[in-house]
Amino acid sequence: MEYNYTREFKQPIKIYSIKGYAIPLAPNGIRLEHLVVGGVFLFLTLLIWLLGFIAKVSFIQSLFTNYWLIVIASVGVLVWTLFSLKWDNKNFIDYILGRGSYVLQKKKRYEHELFVPFFHEKVTYQVKKK
Repeated sequence: MEYNYTREFKQPIKIYSIKGYAIPLAPNGIRLEHLVVGGVFLFLTLLIWLLGFIAKVSFIQSLFTNYWLIVIASVGVLVWTLFSLKWDNKNFIDYILGRGSYVLQKKKRYEHELFVPFFHEKVTYQVKKK
């Protein structure tokens, strides 16, 4: 009988220290998916900041020069909210991956990981007589 590795594969990848120094506010480690999504939001924030100053959009310029603390706090709250909520009883990354695969494979059916052809036929059930 083979060993079931499902439980081991579902364990999140965590980072406990950086170059041997423990992360002070995260004694239980930081999940890698949190770091990736936080980095994506930080990149998008910096991109909006850069485009706002290049295109000279006065609202974005005043938002980042005068209210930078609010921008940082809102990005942090947004990332925290995404990961604290349960989406269809899944975490955020699994939910997004599931929705993406559903949208891309809307007209395809699989059973036991094998493709089942879709024949545009109505399924009818009949009671068999003994």
